Amino acid sequence: MSGRLDKLYFESRYRKLVRDLPQTIFWCPTCKGSRKHRVGCETCEGRGKLSDDSVQELIARRILPAFRARRGKFHGAGREDIDVRMLGRGRPFVFEIEGPRYPEADLEDVWRRVQEQEAGRIEIEPFRQVGRE
Repeated sequence: MSGRLDKLYFESRYRKLVRDLPQTIFWCPTCKGSRKHRVGCETCEGRGKLSDDSVQELIARRILPAFRARRGKFHGAGREDIDVRMLGRGRPFVFEIEGPRYPEADLEDVWRRVQEQEAGRIEIEPFRQVGRE
């Protein structure tokens, strides 16, 4: 191994301030998001998913580029219906970054970007790096 980190884990809590925003990607039940099958899919009109965004995607759009990673996984503690808000203390989650090419990214900057660019939709607490366990 070349000393490169394979995975990074960050925990936080999110508050979902709007309805009709799923926690994770809402894949089309017909084509299941498959590139091969979504072309011509009438259920999702070829998009592969049934919602424009999700909490998972809103966070991933900011955190993955900062760490120069292509893949990440959102691990939410529990679930909620798409048509409800998640208020109060929010819901805990861990975001797993696979193959970060820049593991020294500024977490505070990533957090600030999520807060600014997704204001009114979600709020998150500052990220904290944690171990896999």
